[in-house]
Amino acid sequence: MAVARRISRPHGATRAALSAAYNAAARLLLRTGVRDHQAGLKVIEGRVARSVVPLIRTDGFAFDAELIARVSRVGRIAEFPIEWRESRGEVPGRGSHVVPVRAALTMLADLLVISYVMVRGSATRPVRVGDVLDAEGRGSWRPR
Repeated sequence: MAVARRISRPHGATRAALSAAYNAAARLLLRTGVRDHQAGLKVIEGRVARSVVPLIRTDGFAFDAELIARVSRVGRIAEFPIEWRESRGEVPGRGSHVVPVRAALTMLADLLVISYVMVRGSATRPVRVGDVLDAEGRGSWRPR
């Protein structure tokens, strides 16, 4: 798997701090070695995707981190730098409807659950975390 690492991020201080904290927590809890768990560009072989994606339990902000963590257990991950630019029409720091504190708590909870499930070895069994909510207030974990 190849994972992009953003080398420039035209965002405000709050978003940059939250991103740095999230990536530090993901590295610590998931032991992936990856520096940027949420860059949108990832390249994955079809056979690896077919074996790993069905095991993923989260569909929230932590989806990328869980994908990377699961792939790192079965193969190598390479990082490559990219120059990050906002989509046309987006203004950095505007237009997002994410509540930073709620999103941060949800993402941390998701990382803790992913870490627990993977360390415990129950990666193929269902995880029920009814009180973990995504930024819109919905549960971010899918039962299997």
